[in-house]
Amino acid sequence: MNKSVYELIKEATVDGQLPDDFSLPDLKDGEEDVSFADGALDGITMYHMPPFDMTESDYQVMTEAINAASNHEFEIADSLFIQLSKENRAISVSDKLQHYIIDNQDNLKAGNLYEYAVGLIQLSDNRECVKYGLLILGQLVTNNEEVKEIVRTLALSDEFTLFCIHIMYTWSGGNNDIFETARKVHGWGRIHALGLLKPLIPRTDEIREWMLKEGINNNIAPFYSALTCWRNANIGSILYVDPTYEELYYIGKILDAMLDESAVPGISTLDKRIDILLKYLEKAQKYSLSAEDYQVIHHIYQYGETVNAEEIIKSAKDILHSE
Repeated sequence: MNKSVYELIKEATVDGQLPDDFSLPDLKDGEEDVSFADGALDGITMYHMPPFDMTESDYQVMTEAINAASNHEFEIADSLFIQLSKENRAISVSDKLQHYIIDNQDNLKAGNLYEYAVGLIQLSDNRECVKYGLLILGQLVTNNEEVKEIVRTLALSDEFTLFCIHIMYTWSGGNNDIFETARKVHGWGRIHALGLLKPLIPRTDEIREWMLKEGINNNIAPFYSALTCWRNANIGSILYVDPTYEELYYIGKILDAMLDESAVPGISTLDKRIDILLKYLEKAQKYSLSAEDYQVIHHIYQYGETVNAEEIIKSAKDILHSE
C-alpha cells in the first residue's frame, strides 16, 4: 500500500519545514512525459489559464461524492472522488464544490463531512483527493488542534499550501499561521500565502519587514508577489519618508520585479507609478549604490523610454552617467 501524501510530507519534514529537494512523486501531464514541480500546475492554472467549466456528468459525480460522504458512505465517496480526479483537478472545480456545500448545507450532515474530510487529507495517496478533502474542510469549523496540525503539515508542500491557507484564514489567529507558512515554503506556496497574508496586529512591523526583505524571494519568479508586497506592506510609505539604504535596496528589488509585466500586471496598476519611480531615483542619489542598484535604475531608465517619461529618463541617466 502506498504511503499517504500526509505521511510523505510529515516524514520528510526537518526542523519544521521540507528540504529544498523534496517533491511528491512525479505528476505527469496526461500522456506526455512531462514532470511538474509541486504546485506548478495549480499556479499555472490560477495565473495563466482561462476559467474551467466542468462537464455535467463530472458535476454529477462531484455532488454524488459529497452526498455519499454526508451519508457516511465513505468508500463510495472515495471511489467517486478518485473518478473525479482523473479529469478534474481540484483547483478547477473548487468554486463549484464549495458552492454546492454552501447551497445545500441544510441537507448535508456537517459531522460526517468533517470526519470524511479529515480522513481524506490524512490517509489518501491521491494528491487531488487530498485537495478535495481540504476544500470540504474549508467549509466547516475547524477547532481541533490535531486537525490543525495536519493542515499545517500539508501546507509545507507547495502542492497544498494554497488550499491549506484558506482553511487557516478562518482560524482565530490564522494570520499568524499563514505568516509562518509563508516563511517555510519557497515556491508557489509562498506566492499563494502572500496573497492572503495581512500585516495585522500583533505582528504588523515584523510581517511588513519580512514582506519588504523576503516577500518576493521565491524559486518561481519575483514578479508574482511584487505588487502584493508593495500594497500589503505599504512600502510606498517607506519610500516617501526617509528610507535607509537597506530599505531602499529592497524597495528597488520590488520595483524592479513590478517592472517585469511579462506574465502578471505590475507597475502599470499603480496610479502614481511615474511619481513613485522618480521618488526612488531621488532617494537613490543620496547613497553609494551597488551594482544591483544600478541595474534597477537601468531598468527604470528603459521603462521611462518605453512610456516616454522624460523626467524618469533624465533622472535615471544622471545617476547612470555619474562618476
